[in-house]
Amino acid sequence: MALIPMGSQILSPTSEGIGFAELMVVMATLAEAGSGSGHTALFQAATGWLELWYVKYILSCMTMHFKMTDYCIHVSHGLLE
Repeated sequence: MALIPMGSQILSPTSEGIGFAELMVVMATLAEAGSGSGHTALFQAATGWLELWYVKYILSCMTMHFKMTDYCIHVSHGLLE
């Protein structure tokens, strides 16, 4: 549970996300320890991380001077369905 905030920090809009995949492997391994209830906390955190990724994606489209192009809208719409 102590590593979950680190995942949020790595995926924040001001970060590049480097190291998240490795952190996820460690968190999934640790979630199996004991009763395995860590998977519940990890799943709940993952839903928040998806929201962070979505915001980061939209910001990157805007930062790169793309007006919400058909591509950005298409990908965004597909994620929300």
